[in-house]
Amino acid sequence: MNKHSRLAFEFIFGFILLGFLICFTSSNIGYNQFRKTIEKNYNKTAYDIASVAASYLEYTNIIQYYHIAKSVANDGSSSQLNTALESEDYHTLCTNFQKLKINMQANDIFLVYVNKQELLSYSGTTENWFPIVYIVDCFDSDQYDFNLGSKGDINPKFIQEALYIIETGNRSDNYFISRRFHGYNTSALLPIPIEDDILILGVEIPMLYIVQSLNQYLTYAVCVSLIIIIFIIIIYMVYFYFKVFKPLKSITQEIKTFFNNEKRNPNPLVKINMKNEIGYLAHSILKMEKDLTTYIDNLTIVTKEKERMNAELSIAAQIQQSILPIQSLYSKEETFTLASFIQPAKSIGGDFYDFFFIDDSHLAIIIADVSGKGIPAALFMMMGKTILKQCSLESLDLAQTFSKVNQFLCASNQEGLFITAFEAILDLKTGELSYVNAGHEPPFIFHKGKFTSYFLEPDFVLAGMENSIYHVGHMVLEEGDILLEYTDGVPEATNLHLEQFGLERVEQVLKAVLEPSEILERIKSSIDLFVGNAPQFDDITMLCLKFKKKQVKKS
Repeated sequence: MNKHSRLAFEFIFGFILLGFLICFTSSNIGYNQFRKTIEKNYNKTAYDIASVAASYLEYTNIIQYYHIAKSVANDGSSSQLNTALESEDYHTLCTNFQKLKINMQANDIFLVYVNKQELLSYSGTTENWFPIVYIVDCFDSDQYDFNLGSKGDINPKFIQEALYIIETGNRSDNYFISRRFHGYNTSALLPIPIEDDILILGVEIPMLYIVQSLNQYLTYAVCVSLIIIIFIIIIYMVYFYFKVFKPLKSITQEIKTFFNNEKRNPNPLVKINMKNEIGYLAHSILKMEKDLTTYIDNLTIVTKEKERMNAELSIAAQIQQSILPIQSLYSKEETFTLASFIQPAKSIGGDFYDFFFIDDSHLAIIIADVSGKGIPAALFMMMGKTILKQCSLESLDLAQTFSKVNQFLCASNQEGLFITAFEAILDLKTGELSYVNAGHEPPFIFHKGKFTSYFLEPDFVLAGMENSIYHVGHMVLEEGDILLEYTDGVPEATNLHLEQFGLERVEQVLKAVLEPSEILERIKSSIDLFVGNAPQFDDITMLCLKFKKKQVKKS
């Protein structure tokens, strides 16, 4: 099928389907309303007949027949049964019922007594279930013969209605429609009070006419609805072709031409001057094509510039990584073991670490985090690392070192950035560790058989305020002790539920005392498992030092 005609086909199919649904719905609603009206009228007629039949009843005779019927039903016989059946009164009652039935074209007129206990014993089958006892019955059938005292059943779905009649002595508000051995009938059940009991006078009227009338109505309604709907669809489709399909075809062709880079002919769209959504769509597409052409030209320029910037960022990331110390250079050291890890959140980051010898027996380790992200933080990080290392090499006094670094950074801080930093100097001969914390995370120390978070009151950050004062802390590491430092990207790693990794999970990993490289690998694996598919928002940096044994003093 031609692509341009698919929409027209879908519209036609949709209209036809809608037409059939409307036809089916309207016919079904009309059919049900018509059927209910006829059934209600037939039922009213049945009650009118029942009222006439009730006028034939002589109270004294009915009481006699009632007792005889109960006796026959209970004992199987009655001494008065034959006398009653041969009596002129009973014959007259049957004759009157029979004439009324014939004149009113009813199927049956009957008078019955209902055994309430038997009525309520229904168990789902009518076999051996006889809740009614006949007093008079006019149904003509060779198969069914109900005489005075004969037992019978009723339609099980009318049990509640029959119970209501014999308990209240009132008619049921429901009207009865059933298909049984009497045929397809509507029934009228009229209560007849007698002594302390209630008899039921029933009339059955055949519903054959209603079936014929409903079939005729349904055929007529469907045919008329289909003719009207098809006529409306044809007129509407002609209208839609000129007002919708034809303009849409022009719009589709123009879009196809534009995206295939073929020679354009926007004139058909210009000619669409309809003051509706299709007209707005045509003019919007013309404007979109113009804007899109301009955007593509600009995007080409921007893409080339972005590729150039990505290349430069890649080089910058390589340079940034190259200034970090290589821990393998210290792999042969007998006095300590080092391990480091860094993973920027972006191509370049603001975290850094460093470790170097100040002299033959003093090892400096540094870990720091620059505020902010991207290129400004990376440049400030490189400047801070260089100044911090240079000042550290000049003196073992960490308080003096940090004060000097802070002054340098404050003088060159045009972007308002700052650095949190932790530096420790380990005397390899004695194990004495001096340290300064400039607003950084507290380290974990493995000492005396367990890891603890070594809390120390941090001083102010670097580059935050001139003339800041920094204090030096001291402790002595024993052989086998471990120092773990990290940036806030470790405890603040966040999963998809916005939960943070936290220091408690770091402590769980540290319960197993391992080598520095294994410790960092386990922490990183735990973070990855916790975070899952959530994006990384901050740089993750860790530095771990194990003091293996004291350095032998040279003689």
